[in-house]
Order: sequence, then C-alpha cells, then structure tokens
Amino acid sequence: MEPIELSRWEPSPEDPRRKQYAGQRTAQEVFEELRHRLEGMGYLPDEYFLMNRDWENGREIPRGADIFCTTDYGGSEGIYLDVSLQWYENDRTVTRNFITGKTLGETGADLALSLNPISEPQRRTPLSYAVF
Repeated sequence: MEPIELSRWEPSPEDPRRKQYAGQRTAQEVFEELRHRLEGMGYLPDEYFLMNRDWENGREIPRGADIFCTTDYGGSEGIYLDVSLQWYENDRTVTRNFITGKTLGETGADLALSLNPISEPQRRTPLSYAVF
C-alpha cells in the first residue's frame, strides 16, 4: 500500500516543482483514506473500524506524528487492531489512540489477516506518513 500523508503539501510559489508545507490533514481525512484503502484490499476488520472521538470535529494530526498499529486477542472474542499516533510535545513523548478495529475471527489466519497490511512503524522524518 502506498503511504498515507499526514501532512499537506502544495507547490512553492517561487518554484512550482518544489513542494512546501501547507499544514496538517485532519484526523477524519486520514481515517477515511485508511478505511477506504483497507476495504479495497479486503483487510477492513469485519466487526468494526472506528475513529476515537477525541479526533473528531476537524482535529488535525499533530505535526511530526508517527502512526503505528498493534493487535491483540480480545478478552471476549475476536482480534483487536489498535492504531495509535505518537509525537513529541514539550520534550515529552505523547501517544494517543486513533482508531480501533475488531474482527470476530480468533484463529492464527485471522491474526495474520489483521497484521498483513501493516508494515513497521514510521520513523521520524520530515514527511510523516502511515504505511499499512
């Protein structure tokens, strides 16, 4: 899967061949793009895939944020997929839940399906983006 940009970039007025930073994307935009891509690949969790309410109402992804995923077997049934954002603020690491998904399956194959689109977490770079 191609990277999902967390920042917005536009052509530079001085040199249209170069891009300049134009702000952060909203959490809703990033969530919808990820959901659309996972659905198109057949990887969208079958029970639910929900954005945390703290990210609603046009909240932007923090600048320099990294995105990462973890999976875990649920206490009741299914496998949970947690998507989190991590960034630095006032010289401290901040980690917040962004999206939670759940599949009803509980087998190793279901876990592999949950992990399949996920690559290693993004490292700090001038262009932060998600790769699934």
